[in-house]
Amino acid sequence: MEEATIRLEEAQKSFEETEKELLEAKRRYRKAKEELEVAEKAVKACEEKITEETEVALELKIPVLSLSKQYMNNCKVSRMLRTRGIEVEEDTVKINVLIQDDIKTRVYIWKDDDLPTISVSLTRFDAVVMDAVYTVLCAGYKVFTVDTIAKVIAGNGRLRLNDKNAGVLRESIEKLRHVHIQIDCADEMAERKDIAVQEKPRLLESRLLPVIPVEAEYQVNGKYAQAYRITETSVLYVYASLLHQIVDVPAEWMDTSRLFSDTAEAVLIKRYVIRRVAQIINPRNRIKSNKIAFYWDDHGCMKGLFPELGYKMTGDSRWRSIKKRVRRIVELTLQSLQGHKVITDYREYREDGTNNPASPVQGFMVFYDSPSRSRKGGSYYTSHAT
Repeated sequence: MEEATIRLEEAQKSFEETEKELLEAKRRYRKAKEELEVAEKAVKACEEKITEETEVALELKIPVLSLSKQYMNNCKVSRMLRTRGIEVEEDTVKINVLIQDDIKTRVYIWKDDDLPTISVSLTRFDAVVMDAVYTVLCAGYKVFTVDTIAKVIAGNGRLRLNDKNAGVLRESIEKLRHVHIQIDCADEMAERKDIAVQEKPRLLESRLLPVIPVEAEYQVNGKYAQAYRITETSVLYVYASLLHQIVDVPAEWMDTSRLFSDTAEAVLIKRYVIRRVAQIINPRNRIKSNKIAFYWDDHGCMKGLFPELGYKMTGDSRWRSIKKRVRRIVELTLQSLQGHKVITDYREYREDGTNNPASPVQGFMVFYDSPSRSRKGGSYYTSHAT
């Protein structure tokens, strides 16, 4: 009996020791599991950091440019900015843009205090630069150089940029990235039925060109160069996209290099013509006219290519020379579009519809296939969210 009791006590002691060892093993297991979880989190954080650094590194690569489309902002706010010759000085500039009847969208523009120049003038060419940067963004790129923008503006990937033109472009980019815009569109959005309530902004704000200077590496050869990184979409384009007022055209339409040189003047003229043609041939637009008018009097307000591009119709010999040059670029741009089968034909028209050569040329009429036929391209007047 005594021997059985001893064996029972020994068994009890062994059980207790085993139980202690089991508890210790469970404690070590929990600790190891916690350490593993910590290690896994550290590995995940490291992987995320590597991914983020890789993405940043890729973003800082200067790409080989490949575009399928070009984009042009055509909302009223954009047209106001490119045609009014707005001077931005020390105080905020406030502009009321009449949308329809008594509905107004208020636009506020101001510049950084540290901008070297006291006064900043916004030009038509600045609007072209903004369109080019938006085109780069829509193509999926975040980094660009001055050379990139020159090629987009000209529509010519083979363009070689000289120092003078590079300076003009850089000056425009530097100016635009230091100028802010705020669009108070609450009244306009309240009246619009074509935009979902949850998508209606009341106030939009950014820089005209939200970019920062960086040093980036060319993908093609590994060399480094001064570049710019796009940090966000300018609200000028967010706003226009909501309104479906960004014109897009196939990128090849912009390449007119075989017909004329892309001077600053020529770029403005050809983009006006291409935008107008895109609007004319778009079946969703309610434009009844097929004319690209040099000018016309709309109840005392001059409209058309000449007024919109800032030409002063003085009637002297200098003006006649300018008019001849402008007419040539318009006609060659139409010739290029005909070559791309965008239009089938174009023809001059004169004042009062006469064929008298002594009567002033008012512009060009364009002719194109009906919407039911196949036409190269696609949507020429749409929205682009980025």
